[in-house]
Amino acid sequence: MGLKIRCLSVPLLLVSALSLSMVACSAPPKKQIEQSSEIARVMDQRARPAAIQVDQAGRPTVPAEVFADVVDQRAPVKKVTLKLNNSPVIVELQKVGYSSWYAKIPQETLKKLSVPGQVTQYSGTILAENTEGDRFESKPGTVQFSVTAPAA
Repeated sequence: MGLKIRCLSVPLLLVSALSLSMVACSAPPKKQIEQSSEIARVMDQRARPAAIQVDQAGRPTVPAEVFADVVDQRAPVKKVTLKLNNSPVIVELQKVGYSSWYAKIPQETLKKLSVPGQVTQYSGTILAENTEGDRFESKPGTVQFSVTAPAA
């Protein structure tokens, strides 16, 4: 009942080692942003009020808020943001319920978005990411609002 040891040939050993190193060193594919689907979706996204009025200091007359319901059946949602189209402005939403996300648009952001004496229209997209790194978004421009600022 002795232990039998087999020796692998050098070419087979090299191929096996090379195969293992290729599997171990390959990076996972980069996750793409996808549109909402039945598996992962953004629903009922909106800004309230739809017409935001600010004073001379950029303070809103009523709180400027963004709401979205975000569901992903693959993994828990970890991050939700509002990205305004044609603008560098991004507002991060906080989870307030099972699938409900909310943000109060900061005064500094409203001040940047307001143009004295004008009504400025904005539209944005809700972006979401789950704990697995999968990203998805609402249809572009589904969050719409305007900012009205008094003349200087």
